[in-house]
Amino acid sequence: MRNSEFKAIEKRLAAHLPGFRLKGRLMFLVPVESVLRGFYFEPSGFAKDRFYLEAFFQPLFVPANEITFLFGRRLGDNKRWRSDEPDLESALLSSMKAEVPKLLRLNNAETIASALEVFAKMNAVGFVNPHCREAFAYALVKAREIERANQVLGILINSIDTTVTWQREIESRAIRIREMLLKQPQDAIEQLAAWEAETARTLGLEEFLDSTVVVAGRS
Repeated sequence: MRNSEFKAIEKRLAAHLPGFRLKGRLMFLVPVESVLRGFYFEPSGFAKDRFYLEAFFQPLFVPANEITFLFGRRLGDNKRWRSDEPDLESALLSSMKAEVPKLLRLNNAETIASALEVFAKMNAVGFVNPHCREAFAYALVKAREIERANQVLGILINSIDTTVTWQREIESRAIRIREMLLKQPQDAIEQLAAWEAETARTLGLEEFLDSTVVVAGRS
């Protein structure tokens, strides 16, 4: 599908989803606070008339240069939606409305931490994605569960594969936050707030930030 087709569908759907804004193929809840929450229309790489619809949330207090879909799922059981299928928009809207309550619940540090904890658990082969564990630890910091956050950060730091560049970056941030927690927890909270604003700017979402989000701060 062409971008113009996606935009036309998004506009019609958004009319039935109060509180959402559009940016390219992204439809998201405003104001943007600690997390970006919404839907993404992803073209299929195998057929021009097919696409996926992703429901996701992304913690902005974890530095990122792009929107990721680590915390989300494709609607319709990984369905490839077809642009000419009957009642397409009704089916899309039904699937999206079923996800909206889940996205709306992610409106405070406690519910965000609870949602991230699911992703931070070991899978069937005993692996935890370091990105998931990092996000969960920081959410605990924001929820002011300092002792638990320290525990998760310790586990994260000890599990890092230092031969992998991106894991070393996670380790560096985690060590920094943990040191702040041990000395002055408020410094860690302020650092996460600064990362939120920085990530929002990087993703081009600064104009949608909640006015209470700290834009200037530690870096």
